[in-house]
Amino acid sequence: MKTLTAQLTLGAIMLVPASMFAQYTEGTINIPGATTPPTAYGIDANDQVTGWFGDNLGIHSFLLSQGVLVQIDQPGAVGTWMMGIDSVKGIVGYETTATGTFGITDAGRRYKQETGGRGKTITGINASGTFVGYDGSGHAFINVGGAYTTNVVPAPCAALPSPHTVYINGINSLNDFVGYCYGGSATSGFARVGGVDRAISVFGTTGYPTGINDSGTIAGWFLDVSGFAHGFVSSGATTTQFDFQGAHSYPATQVFAINNKGSVVGTTFDSTLGYYVGFYAFAN
Repeated sequence: MKTLTAQLTLGAIMLVPASMFAQYTEGTINIPGATTPPTAYGIDANDQVTGWFGDNLGIHSFLLSQGVLVQIDQPGAVGTWMMGIDSVKGIVGYETTATGTFGITDAGRRYKQETGGRGKTITGINASGTFVGYDGSGHAFINVGGAYTTNVVPAPCAALPSPHTVYINGINSLNDFVGYCYGGSATSGFARVGGVDRAISVFGTTGYPTGINDSGTIAGWFLDVSGFAHGFVSSGATTTQFDFQGAHSYPATQVFAINNKGSVVGTTFDSTLGYYVGFYAFAN
């Protein structure tokens, strides 16, 4: 691992309507020299952020912790994509090697290929070590105690035309998980909470849930009628649109994870730079 020189732009943001959440401290993550700008995919209970970026040497991951950004490269890998993080179990994701793609989990920052992980992307893990994700064919899985349940098709996905493509993107400590799926030309967001499946829609359109915390608050993104992306945070019957303050030229915010504090991370368009960057919004 090496420490990166990065531009971390600080500011403040309020969710709208502001009455739902407290003020946030926000920032963008931009790594000079990156040919694929960084995207923030995971955040843990301590507001540590992980994600990945690309440069002329390949795909690398990063960990942002207390203002310090550290590059993560799996030895021998062609590329390293980190997709989720837990404060107990560490960072998860996948790597590509000369022999294929493998889901990887944290082993003291020396990442290990998971048994049965060939072709799998691990997107989230909780403190008990249960992890979720999907494979290259769009089949979702959950791994509890080392045992895979594969081809998970939540009820809202099963209701779509076959074949189904399912992505599980986030899990909490209760083994509740969220994601979205495709069937034919139809799309549905979903959440499985307490073993019960339900569809997730946002303001009358498809929601793309990407994270869920222990209180059951769900975060993700959606497209408005003009095709612009916005983040959302949904708690109980209240759903709040989340637009990063720095997306100046047009709405372009996707939320990819939420922690128990309500802090969120994702990607946003920086009109000054002219491309997308990673962002974080830490709950104060």
